[in-house]
Amino acid sequence: GPLARLLEATGAPLFADAASQLAALALPGAELAAQTEAGRAALDADLLVQLGEAPIGRGWATLAKGRRRVVLAERGWPDPEGDAELLLRGPLGASVAGLLERVTPAPREAWAGAWRRVAEASAHARGGLEGELAAVGAVAAGLPEGGLLVLGNSLPVRAIDLAGALPA
Repeated sequence: GPLARLLEATGAPLFADAASQLAALALPGAELAAQTEAGRAALDADLLVQLGEAPIGRGWATLAKGRRRVVLAERGWPDPEGDAELLLRGPLGASVAGLLERVTPAPREAWAGAWRRVAEASAHARGGLEGELAAVGAVAAGLPEGGLLVLGNSLPVRAIDLAGALPA
């Protein structure tokens, strides 16, 4: 779809929580990495584009604070802090397709180093949470191919995000 093509064209990472249904396109370990200084430095960007509601994790909230952010949303109130530079309402597919028409493709290597540093920061942060993350990872790994995992609100979503374990 348009989002996958936009990510391919820009090389930018997608930060998405498990509730967004975009795990297959998202940067693994981003939530855990964003909770560390090294991870936030690796994810640094001139502009964040938020699609719909913000991810619920503490890492995203910390990463987004004080950074330029544009919000594209179909409904709801996706900017409760009121600090987004721009809030555009409308169909997300059409909004993303419009962005795709206007971006200058980035070299494929543009984010490669940042992605590696995010993975390293995530692995380092994971060290203190091995037991909990291993349990969550085992649940996700035990899903049969094409299986569905129903997550309750808030804490289970946060746990899966921290583990970076949701299968694509």
